[in-house]
Amino acid sequence: MAARRRWTLSRKSLAYHRRHSQEAIGEDFIVCLECGGHFHSLAVHLSSMHGLTPSEYREKWGYPPATALMDIETRLVFSRAARKRLAEGWVPPITRKADDQTVRRLFTEGLNVPAIAERTGLTEHSVYAKLYKLRLSRRRVPNDQLIDLCRQGLWVSEIAARTGLPTGTIYSRLERIRERGVRLPPPKGPRPRGDARRVPASHILTLARRGLTPAAIAARVGIRAASVKRRLWIFRKRGLLPPWRRADSRAIVGDARFLALARKGLGPTAIAERVGFPYATVVGRLASLRRRKLLAPPTPKPINSRLRVSDSELRALVRAGFGPSLIAYRVGLGLTTVKARLKALRTAAPPEHASS
Repeated sequence: MAARRRWTLSRKSLAYHRRHSQEAIGEDFIVCLECGGHFHSLAVHLSSMHGLTPSEYREKWGYPPATALMDIETRLVFSRAARKRLAEGWVPPITRKADDQTVRRLFTEGLNVPAIAERTGLTEHSVYAKLYKLRLSRRRVPNDQLIDLCRQGLWVSEIAARTGLPTGTIYSRLERIRERGVRLPPPKGPRPRGDARRVPASHILTLARRGLTPAAIAARVGIRAASVKRRLWIFRKRGLLPPWRRADSRAIVGDARFLALARKGLGPTAIAERVGFPYATVVGRLASLRRRKLLAPPTPKPINSRLRVSDSELRALVRAGFGPSLIAYRVGLGLTTVKARLKALRTAAPPEHASS
């Protein structure tokens, strides 16, 4: 293709091209009949410099409505690209039409919503609307298939991509499955980007009204606990949930739960992560259980390691050829402490058996 030449005068005058507008379209350039400049295409130039649309320009200078405002070589390049896209399966937007029966047939063949949208040329929203109109989605995907996909460790957005169901429908059906006593594991792997925004607010509100903690809700729906707490704060601000009270924590998680976790050997930090309470709340609950003598007092800390390692043990390790680093590793003391102890032993008086 020839290089672009702009704002140059042609061999024939602008008045001649205005009288013979068809000759303004050449092999490698098209003449603008407004200013006389040479271009490969006039679409951008007309809107930016003259404030005209292509249809207004054609009507003004007597071009047929189907005339392309570009030179012949550029038109051939676009034509070849369009033929290549058509050969690859691209469908023009004008011909993208699919009736309800076509969508029904493709869905009964086992195709999901993205595949149907790609096959028919419709948008995914249009496919969802047609399926909702036909009432096929819920009857097509049984609960056993949802349970199998959930046990594979898939997130709700991934299950929606496989089955073609909306995410809100999947959350509701999984919740009803859990109410029947079926245990579903939490999803595995990294959370897909933007999955937290797909969790319906009504679903989180329903779980919160049932008394679940933010940590339990986060594990149930597969999002972060911080996102759940932020949404619960918005619900309380709008009056959809009662204001949080300190006494609510005792009603939600009883003393038996704290006793079971503490008797397993978990510390306050691990218990706080399990039940979703602040660390200070867990420490206060454990202290209350100990005051009521329901929980044994904590085991005392071991005595200082320096008192447990005698000077005779250090002398024996030195005679065995161990250096300060190996001695510190053997007895569990710090390197600085071992060096100070060895220096004190060297400056002190030798033992009686050594002098004899």
